[in-house]
Amino acid sequence: MKRLAVGGGVVAVALLGAFFLVRRRFAELSGGLPSFDARPGGYSLGEAQSLLSALGSDGIAYYAHVQLPLDLIFPLAYALALGFGTILLMRGAARSENRVAVTLRSVIYAAPFLAAIFDYWENWLVWRMLDAGARDVTKVLVDEASRTTTYKWVFLTIALAGFFLAGLRVLLSSRRGAKRRS
Repeated sequence: MKRLAVGGGVVAVALLGAFFLVRRRFAELSGGLPSFDARPGGYSLGEAQSLLSALGSDGIAYYAHVQLPLDLIFPLAYALALGFGTILLMRGAARSENRVAVTLRSVIYAAPFLAAIFDYWENWLVWRMLDAGARDVTKVLVDEASRTTTYKWVFLTIALAGFFLAGLRVLLSSRRGAKRRS
């Protein structure tokens, strides 16, 4: 288990390093405009056209051949880390059979995997927007991509909050246990 945690940590650091390098280059190519997937509130047709125009052919090629391929690994990595991390942190927690508690727990457990599904869907839609270009991208495509981006961020926020709360529960439980033993 310890080796798995260390290996996971090494992979996480490598992915984060690659992520920040890619983001920095993207910012240079886009004139500082954020990528589609970094807009939690979504985007309009005009904003999509502005980004596609700012990127130009070099930026679109970079987005399609560097950033999107990296974003094939990232959703799987965060879904597994947050999903199974939350499940492991919640082991031993009191299990309420209250419908609200069961539903909330189910949503928290499913959220990272739903975020990843929306992330992959978003990537496909972004690829289609890149392929269309600023002049030919349609409002229908942009609206669907924008909604998908927003859904991804909603579920990712739930997943992160669930992971944080599960970790906080473990921390508080261990402190209470340490106080009882002393």
